[in-house]
Amino acid sequence: MATSESGTVCGTVSADIPTIDFGPFLSDDGILAGDSPTPAQIAVAEQIDKACRNHGFIHLTNFGITDEFRKECFEASSNLFHQPEQHKLENLSRINPKTNMGYSPMRTESLNRNRPLELKEAFNVRFPPANINDYRGCPPAFAETAKRLQTVLKEAAIRYGYACALALGR
Repeated sequence: MATSESGTVCGTVSADIPTIDFGPFLSDDGILAGDSPTPAQIAVAEQIDKACRNHGFIHLTNFGITDEFRKECFEASSNLFHQPEQHKLENLSRINPKTNMGYSPMRTESLNRNRPLELKEAFNVRFPPANINDYRGCPPAFAETAKRLQTVLKEAAIRYGYACALALGR
């Protein structure tokens, strides 16, 4: 059981979400090289197909973010958010509702209008070149790490598209 902010006891729901190792789609062979898919790529595509049909969700692992890079991302975020409040308020680009990019201080957003403002802060970025992110006031490593993360995630999304196409074609 979990307890909400108001002290109400809430029931928890457990879901058996399938975990799929995406590793076979990280190398540039098989379907990613314009050839027939490798047996490992076929196996992953079949797992994705089954999981999406039976669960609607998957937990994808081994998609390009190493443990070292994950730690680097968390450290860059920690360095950004541990800056003095005054610095963040005066120097970071503020969130723009039209673009959903920039810094959002604590208690300035609520995804549910019937609930209190959220106890979180965020720095939202979007994919270039359609969007130009403003990293002014951020620690230098934050911008570099955010850009690298975007590159890794974009490549993973493209490769996931190949896996889904293979799954649908089977």
